[in-house]
Amino acid sequence: MTANRYWCAWNPKPGRVVQPEPIVWIEDDGAGPYRVIKQQLLTMSVGTGRRYLPEPLLRLATLRESVLRAGVWGLGHDPAVELCDTTAGEYYPRVARPRCLAPEETFLREFNSSMNAARNLFAGMADVFRYVEPSTTNEKAYGHQIRQLLILACTEVEAQCKAVLRVNGYPKRKRRKSDREPTDEAWNISDFAKLEPLMRLSEWSLDLAAHEWFVFNPFDEWRYGSQLSWYSAYNQVKHDREMKFQQATLENLIEAMGAVFVLIMAQFGQWGRERTHEPSPFVMGAPGWKPSQYYVTSEFVERDELVARQHWSPA
Repeated sequence: MTANRYWCAWNPKPGRVVQPEPIVWIEDDGAGPYRVIKQQLLTMSVGTGRRYLPEPLLRLATLRESVLRAGVWGLGHDPAVELCDTTAGEYYPRVARPRCLAPEETFLREFNSSMNAARNLFAGMADVFRYVEPSTTNEKAYGHQIRQLLILACTEVEAQCKAVLRVNGYPKRKRRKSDREPTDEAWNISDFAKLEPLMRLSEWSLDLAAHEWFVFNPFDEWRYGSQLSWYSAYNQVKHDREMKFQQATLENLIEAMGAVFVLIMAQFGQWGRERTHEPSPFVMGAPGWKPSQYYVTSEFVERDELVARQHWSPA
C-alpha cells in the first residue's frame, strides 16, 4: 500500500512575511478527493490540545485548480503548491526544520550534551575576549590559548557532524584496506560536507552579539565546494605548532566557535531549553525554508507515530 502524500499550498507573495507560513496542508491518498489537513481559521479544541477539521477538496486536473476551486482562505490568486519533502510523521533525525519537534521530545540527552560542550567552549572564548578585543584590527592575533580553544572547537564540530551522519544511517567505511570492519571513525571532512545540503549549513549567518565584529558564515566555503579555511588552520596548528602557529588566529577561533553554534541550531532548532531565554554569544540569520520543506509532524500524528527517515543517501 502506497503511503499518503502531503502537499503544501501557500501564498508566496514577496514581502508578506520573512518566512512564509504554510496556509494549507493537503493529504493525497492517490484515489479519493484531496483533503485539507490544516487551514487557518478551521480549528477546533479537543481537550487541552487542538485538532484540525478535515475539509475535502475536489480532485480536478491539477491540485492548484482544486485548491482555487475550493476557495481556500488566504492563498491569493496564484498559490504556490508543492509536494512536501516528507510525509506525515517523518523527519530526519537531528535535522531541524520549521515546525520540528522540540529537542526535549526527541533527542534530549544529545541536546543537553551538545549544549554543555558549547557552553564550556563559549566561556573559554569569552575569557579570551577579556584580553584580546574581537575587532578587525585584531583578527590575525594568535596565541597558545587561542590555539587550544580552536582545537577543542573543531573536535566538537567533528563530533557533532559524526553524530548527525550516524543517526541518519550514513554508510561506514574502512579506514584502511586491511581493516576487517567499516567504521564511522574513517569519516573525515569530506563526509561532513555531505551534510551541507540536508541542513543548509552554508546559509546560516552569524555576528557576535556583544562585540563589533562582522557578519560571517562558518560554512560558506562549502557552498562553492571549497575547504573550510578555519578547519584547515586547525589541522595545521594541531599537527605542526612550531611552523604553523600563526594560523591559530582570533578570526579562525570565532569561525570555529560559530560553526559549533550553527550545528546546534541546525540540529535542534533552538539554543537552550524552551522558555529559558538563555543568551547566546551570536546573533543568527537562519535559512529561508519553503513551507514544502517543513516537517509534517506534530499537528497531524501522535508522538508514538513519528518515524525517523533512515538510510539517508546524500547527493
